[in-house]
Formats: sequence, structure tokens, C-alpha cells
Amino acid sequence: MIEGLISGTIVGLAESRQGKNETSFVLAKVKASAGDGDSLMVNGIAFAAEACAAVVSFDFPAPP
Repeated sequence: MIEGLISGTIVGLAESRQGKNETSFVLAKVKASAGDGDSLMVNGIAFAAEACAAVVSFDFPAPP
């Protein structure tokens, strides 16, 4: 696993899920800019309750 800090735009709706042992987490797809001007689609995951609430509050509808 690689840990990193990215910035970008959430694409579509974040998805709340239940993991093993009833743990909650949120998944989101993020469109981020690469250093060379290209865009990358990356998956983000949040575990802390505050972070999950923040990610879900940023939901935007998927582009047409």
C-alpha cells in the first residue's frame, strides 16, 4: 500500500460501506492532476468518522 496526499475533484457519489467487524468506511473516486499535466483517477478511502462525514458531504452527481 502506498500512502499519499492527493488533491482533486470527487467524481460521482462517495459510497459508504461496512467492513469486517462492523467497521464503517467511505470510498470515493477522485480525478487528480499529475505533475505532467495529465489527469489520474484514484480511489480514496476514509475510515475516521469525521473524515467519512466530510467525504460524503462533498458528493456531486456524476458528469453526463
